[in-house]
Amino acid sequence: MAYLTPPGGIFTYVCGLVMHKDPSNEDKALALIDSSLSDDAAVYTVSHIGDEPANTQAMSKVPDSVFANLNIQRDLETFLKSGIFQRRLKDKDKIVSAWTEIRSGIQ
Repeated sequence: MAYLTPPGGIFTYVCGLVMHKDPSNEDKALALIDSSLSDDAAVYTVSHIGDEPANTQAMSKVPDSVFANLNIQRDLETFLKSGIFQRRLKDKDKIVSAWTEIRSGIQ
């Protein structure tokens, strides 16, 4: 598995876990958040899913070959600077329209 490298750069994003303002079980919610930040979860996330997790210290445990196979930079700052991060797409409406048209034909 490797990322596509379009001419404008990879579209990057940030995703994470949040806690509801009135959680039914705050301890379980915190345990889930903590587990997602663990070293094991970070290594699994990049090795099996291809996403770089928030735990940048755990990335030192990931072999260079994983990053090479994904065609992404090991260094997070370099990776983020090489792509499009939180910039409005100039032709977003055309992209959404094309995607809607494509999806309408999928059964």
